[in-house]
Amino acid sequence: MKLRRLFFTFLLLLAAFQVCFSQEKPKAVLFSEFGKVCSGEFTAHLNAYIKEIANNPTMTGYLIFYGEKSLPEGKNQNYYRATQYLLRFRRFDISRIVFSRGENRETMLTQFWIVPAGASPPIPDKSFVEHKVVSTTLFDNGFADFNRFYEHLDIYINAFVDYDNLDIYGNAFLVSGCDFSPNRNAFAKVLLANKNLDGHLIIYTKFGKGKNRAKRIANFALKELVENFKIPPTRLKTIYGGNRGEPEIEFWLVPKDEKPPVPKPDAK
Repeated sequence: MKLRRLFFTFLLLLAAFQVCFSQEKPKAVLFSEFGKVCSGEFTAHLNAYIKEIANNPTMTGYLIFYGEKSLPEGKNQNYYRATQYLLRFRRFDISRIVFSRGENRETMLTQFWIVPAGASPPIPDKSFVEHKVVSTTLFDNGFADFNRFYEHLDIYINAFVDYDNLDIYGNAFLVSGCDFSPNRNAFAKVLLANKNLDGHLIIYTKFGKGKNRAKRIANFALKELVENFKIPPTRLKTIYGGNRGEPEIEFWLVPKDEKPPVPKPDAK
C-alpha cells in the first residue's frame, strides 16, 4: 500500500515538473519599427504604443534607436529624444519605458518593444559609442530666419532686437513637420565639456536678403547661446555663408588646431 502511494506521489510530482518546464518563458515582442518619419506618423506609432503599455500594467516598454550615419549628431539626438519629450507631454509614466541607443546605421531605425514580466529585455545589436571630435565637424543645421511678421521692421537690428518676441528657429517636426530646429542644448553640452573645441556658426540667407540680414540672425543666435546655454562668447564665431534657396544655419564643432568650416552657398 505504501509503495503504491509513493508511486502515485512520484507520478504527480513528475507531471507537475513536466508542466512547469513545458511552459515557455515569456518573450519580448517587437510592437512596431519604423525609419525616419514625419511627426504625424511618429505620433501615431507612439500613441498606439502608449495605449498597449497602459492596458498592460505588468509590461515594460523598451525603445531602441539606431541613428543614421549621414546625419549630423544633433539631428540623431533630436529624433532619439523626441519620444521622451512626447511621453512627458502626454503625462505618461516615463519610468515604464527603458531607452537605449544602438550604433548608427545606413538608415535610421526606431523600435518599440513590449516586454512581459519575466521576459529577457531586448538589447541593441551594437551599442552607440560617442566619438571624440578630432576634426572640424558639422553638429547640426536647420532653418534660421526672423518670423515673417517682423521682416519689415527695421527697428529689429543688432542691439535693438526684441529678443523676447522674436525667434529665428522653427520646430517643424512637432507641428506636423519632418525636421527639428537645431539642437542647441546638445551643441552647448559638447562645447562646455571640451575646452579644446570652439563653436562656429555659418549663416546662409535667402537670395536677395544679403549680409545685413545674416548679421542680425548671427547676433540673435549668439545672444541665445551665451545667455540661455552659458557658452562663453570667446568660444563662438560666426561666418556669413552666402545665399541658399532657404535660409539656414549650421552649427560646427572645431578643435582649436583645426581649420574653420568652409561655406557652401547655392548657385542661383
